[in-house]
Amino acid sequence: MFRIGARSFYIHVAKYLLSRLPFGNQVLKDLKSIHPSAVKEESAIVALRNLAQQVPEVVLPQEVSALMEELTLLFIEEFSSNPHERLDDAWQHIFSLLSKDGGPKYP
Repeated sequence: MFRIGARSFYIHVAKYLLSRLPFGNQVLKDLKSIHPSAVKEESAIVALRNLAQQVPEVVLPQEVSALMEELTLLFIEEFSSNPHERLDDAWQHIFSLLSKDGGPKYP
């Protein structure tokens, strides 16, 4: 009897969460592409372009093409990425990379 009640409770909670949480939100789906281990996937470029276009208050529309050029360079960049590495640590490493003239490679 307990197992039936517990199962019923879990089913009810799962249905409630599915109806309330934004699983279909495209911005949330595209956010998974900001992890450096995902940036190496070709689908990440499209997802990051979509993400940049969906948040014009963060990335101005006239800056999207420059961002895409930097992401293309990052796509071919040789760096190690650990899927378990913290996101801020991974990007700190990327932002610390220097170009040939000594300036930041990805400003």
